[in-house]
Amino acid sequence: MSTYVNNLETGSVVITDEVIESISAAEASKVEGVTKNQQGLMNVFATANSEGVDVNIVDKAVYIKINVSVEMGYSLDKICSDIQENVKETVENMTGLDVAEVNVVIGDISKPKKEKGNN
Repeated sequence: MSTYVNNLETGSVVITDEVIESISAAEASKVEGVTKNQQGLMNVFATANSEGVDVNIVDKAVYIKINVSVEMGYSLDKICSDIQENVKETVENMTGLDVAEVNVVIGDISKPKKEKGNN
């Protein structure tokens, strides 16, 4: 487990990797084309936690790896770029830490969902 500790005059601030994993998973799931499998996970091969996100904090730099499933028909490059931008911006804004890398692994592609009323 990684943690970042910032000792201030008024006390210390501790940010664990689990917090960053939660932020990253939430932001990745907002990207159009990212899907959840039948178990409700972002990926069929979740890594360190149930959302398929690994975080490593070194000094004040954050390294994030996100495993996702995507829906067929979307641009994989666009999905990955959107995930990287959203995660980096949100983690930096919420924690004050520098995100050095956001690596995205596409581990599964799912069929498009059928629209309601179409059989």
